[in-house]
Amino acid sequence: MKMETIQIVYPERLQEFHGVVADGLEDEWYEYVPESYDPSRPVPLVIGLHGGLMTGWGMLFIPHGRLWLTEKDLSVFSQCT
Repeated sequence: MKMETIQIVYPERLQEFHGVVADGLEDEWYEYVPESYDPSRPVPLVIGLHGGLMTGWGMLFIPHGRLWLTEKDLSVFSQCT
């Protein structure tokens, strides 16, 4: 049986980050910054907090997950591993 290669495609302008988040704890998270973002103007920040068996990355692939990626908001999704 031939195995298919699956390519993961990030939504445009979504970036993955790895680093220390607090007290030496390392984690990864995803940030979405809309093209229209102007750092000189206030803008809402959407923080995606998952629960249970979900991950920050997984939240982007549930039906309403992509609704958080708008041209009006900054969005952050933590893996919290």
